[in-house]
Amino acid sequence: MKIIILVATSLDGFIAEKAKQISTDWTSKQDKDFFKQKTTEAGVVIFGRGTFETINRPLKDRRLIIMSRSESSLDIPGIEWTKERPVEIIGRLKREGVEQVVIGGGAQIYSLFLQEKLVDEVWVSVHPVLFGTGVSFLSTIKQRIDLIHFSTETWEDGTVLLRYRVK
Repeated sequence: MKIIILVATSLDGFIAEKAKQISTDWTSKQDKDFFKQKTTEAGVVIFGRGTFETINRPLKDRRLIIMSRSESSLDIPGIEWTKERPVEIIGRLKREGVEQVVIGGGAQIYSLFLQEKLVDEVWVSVHPVLFGTGVSFLSTIKQRIDLIHFSTETWEDGTVLLRYRVK
């Protein structure tokens, strides 16, 4: 199974200017199209509850798994709520035969999957905007994680897509 972090950041490394801000407020149409293409291709997307609440709806042709410390009273078709740890989620998905998963955020979820050494690749779309302050890409990483660059793509709007393998 391949596990990919897919994240959009400002040039100064923030995923939002403030908590609960949806990335579509500041990312390009090309980034939105890229996100849709890659997550549809993977089929499974994992979000934290806060990130999901910025979207607050199912995503067509994608299975969403929402990590939350509390139960949800929302029963929405195509959305699974779980209290499982990342390793438990990935183990279950492997047993189900899932071949690819996208980790869609937020910062705490990215950090959890990286800390548990479950991530194969990190894809960062760096947007031509500076926030100055905001929500960092990663909330807590307790150890160094080395990456190997394997691809760079520049989009028409000036966004740069950087792709890395986790060493």
